[in-house]
Amino acid sequence: MGTARVLVGPARGHRFQLESRSGIGQLWRRASIAIGRYEPRVTSFLAENLRSCRVFFDIGASTGYYTRIALRLMDPTSRIVALEPDPRLATHLRSAFQDARLSVRPEAAGRDDHEAVLEHSHGLASRIRSESLLGPGFVAGGIVKVRSLDGMVERGELPSPDVVKIDVEGGELLVLEGMSRLLEHQPALAVECHSMSLLGEVLRTVNDRAYNRVEVTRGGDGIGPSTVLAR
Repeated sequence: MGTARVLVGPARGHRFQLESRSGIGQLWRRASIAIGRYEPRVTSFLAENLRSCRVFFDIGASTGYYTRIALRLMDPTSRIVALEPDPRLATHLRSAFQDARLSVRPEAAGRDDHEAVLEHSHGLASRIRSESLLGPGFVAGGIVKVRSLDGMVERGELPSPDVVKIDVEGGELLVLEGMSRLLEHQPALAVECHSMSLLGEVLRTVNDRAYNRVEVTRGGDGIGPSTVLAR
């Protein structure tokens, strides 16, 4: 695995791990990351909303790209909650971002509270078994807790969010189903969609909540998964 570092923009200093590949595509990806053009529309949407945000949920935080942006843009009284069930990445987040505003929770978000098997790809991606719409290519890991965001907020474990980013490798609809009551307050949403069927379901969910502005982006590199942005 190689690394690429963001040199400019609100995520400057962040490092991505990349597969050790050659070719124009990989060079383009490295250059895009360096100049702050990783998922540019999603980044700009979240940056716009985070500046006036009190509470941000980063669901599927991975290495903390959007967590870093939130910590840089949100004010000193804000709260950032990063849910990341992969223990390797949760440990990285705690080490990389030692900030009192940040709570790292080594849990997955889903429709309800239960335990499930975490699966890993050959890279850093992970997902909850049986809750993903993706194909093969993952191997089984350990058992993790899956939590409903509605339940966590209603029990007082977490504050109610103003902005939520969801990227959980195919289980995004289940996360939305587990925060149906939170959606009544219309937090700003950025939801990555790993298939056309998932995209349709996510769009139906946000349209049912009467969001004023809904947008579908192209993938981060013009090829990968689209993201639904709603506010």
